[in-house]
Amino acid sequence: MKKFIIVQIAFILIVGSMIYVMYPNVELSVTGNVVGIDSVNTNAIILSKNPDFSNARYIRLDELEDSSFEIESGEYYVRGSNRLIKGFQKKILIESEVGLGINNSKLINIGNVKLNVTEEEGQLVGHIVLGPGVEELIEDNKFIGRQIE
Repeated sequence: MKKFIIVQIAFILIVGSMIYVMYPNVELSVTGNVVGIDSVNTNAIILSKNPDFSNARYIRLDELEDSSFEIESGEYYVRGSNRLIKGFQKKILIESEVGLGINNSKLINIGNVKLNVTEEEGQLVGHIVLGPGVEELIEDNKFIGRQIE
C-alpha cells in the first residue's frame, strides 16, 4: 500500500513539474498602440476583442521582427499558446490618441486613430479621412477634425 501511495505522489510531482516547465508565460508592455512581448515557452499570441476568443487573431512570434506589434485602440484579451497548452487570459487596453498637426501646408494625423477632417471655405467643401501617420496637402482654409468611431 505504501508503494502505491509513493507512486501516486511521484506521478503527481512529475506531471505538475512538466506542466510548470511547459506552460506558456507572456508578459505584455503597452506603449501607445504598440504591444511589446516578453514570453517563455510561447509560440503564438492569441488576441481577441471578445473574452471567449470567438474572433481570435493568432500572432506567431517567429514572424515578428522585434517582439512587438501594433494594434488599433480598444480593449483586447490576450493569451499565449505553445500548441500544447494555452496560457491564462490577460486584458489590455489600447487608448485612443487623437492628434492633428499642420506642417508646411500639410495636415498630419499624429494620433493612433482615423480622423475625419472637414474642410470649410465659407461653406462645406469636403471631407478628408486621415489614417494614423497620413499626410494631406491643404490650402489656407478652415479645418475641423473628429475621431472616426
